[in-house]
Amino acid sequence: MKKIGAAVIFLLLVACGKTNAQGETADTLSDTTKLAQIEPQYQDTLVKDFHFMWRIDTLGLLHVKLVAPTKGWVAVGFAPTNMMQNANLIIGYVKSDTAYISDEYGVALTSHSPDTKLGGSDDVKEKSGMESEDLTEIHFAIPMNSGDKYDKVIEPGKSYKLIFASGASDNFTTKHSRAASVQITF
Repeated sequence: MKKIGAAVIFLLLVACGKTNAQGETADTLSDTTKLAQIEPQYQDTLVKDFHFMWRIDTLGLLHVKLVAPTKGWVAVGFAPTNMMQNANLIIGYVKSDTAYISDEYGVALTSHSPDTKLGGSDDVKEKSGMESEDLTEIHFAIPMNSGDKYDKVIEPGKSYKLIFASGASDNFTTKHSRAASVQITF
């Protein structure tokens, strides 16, 4: 009975954050270790020249890292109905070490507009990015369900078509020079 009581106390201490399975206290764990214990790792998909990494956190945010071989913009579109129409598009570029990322909606087969110009909201969070000699990488998070009619609801366990594109210029309007698509189950 004493062993059961000690085990219950140990489990309570772990649940309260006082110690982990190795007996370390929460104070001795690094922030990275604490985060790794509660956040899932990124899933990784390579589609043609686009590297799409994603994870869903415990708060219902979809975190994305998107990399493509360009010195211009990169984009991902979630659940288009035809080409880019009706897609929730996130497009970004990096200029002078600053990431510019826009939340947009596919208003036609080959055009898009910022959600805010359509009466929606910019729901992209944690915007960042970097650029090297021949790659552009953007990082962002979006709610799985933002409540914005210009964003797609993404449900875990369901499959969605994703479209990718990149362009050679640092802006949101230049025509793409590369494109790809894939089906992903979140």
